Amino acid sequence: MLDEACLVFIRGFPVVQPGIVLREYAEEALEILPALERALVRMRISPADSQFSFVFPSPASAKSFVEGYSARKFVFEDCDKAMHPLTCRTGKPLALRRRGGLIMPIYALLTTILSRTRGYTAASISQVSRQRGGATHTEFYALVGKTLTPLFSLIFEGAPEQLAIVGFLPATNYCPLADADLTILSEAAVGMA
Repeated sequence: MLDEACLVFIRGFPVVQPGIVLREYAEEALEILPALERALVRMRISPADSQFSFVFPSPASAKSFVEGYSARKFVFEDCDKAMHPLTCRTGKPLALRRRGGLIMPIYALLTTILSRTRGYTAASISQVSRQRGGATHTEFYALVGKTLTPLFSLIFEGAPEQLAIVGFLPATNYCPLADADLTILSEAAVGMA
């Protein structure tokens, strides 16, 4: 059964959203399914992202959902009341397991830094990964309530079995981390290559 499971992605959010907002949209989307079918679908929602996904038990059930979702023309309404169409398609997950092992020490270090950063001592850490220019970028955010604050991005290159962090980019807008803390994070990240 697991071998036949199929992923369905819902995309189109104009900016990264907190997981609580994505969950509301996911629950609304699943309402198009009968209750028995709904119980067989697993949600995959990150603490912060611009998309979410579902794991369906079979390609046929995933295809049926995509058709139903697309016919209903779901949208995201932003704070300016602008409507952004949401798209739905099947896909396969990107298997970069080593990336998690590289991220864990940076995550632990960031947890310590945030615990002493004014206004962010109770923040949780959220991550969003994307492919850009042939490299994987993982963006780190501090999540306080429903507010996401960008912190920095890590850039990964290489094959999954030889993946390495090749870059560290601080957030371009306001970043609550001290310059010294950003330097510590940068040296730890790039030093792992």
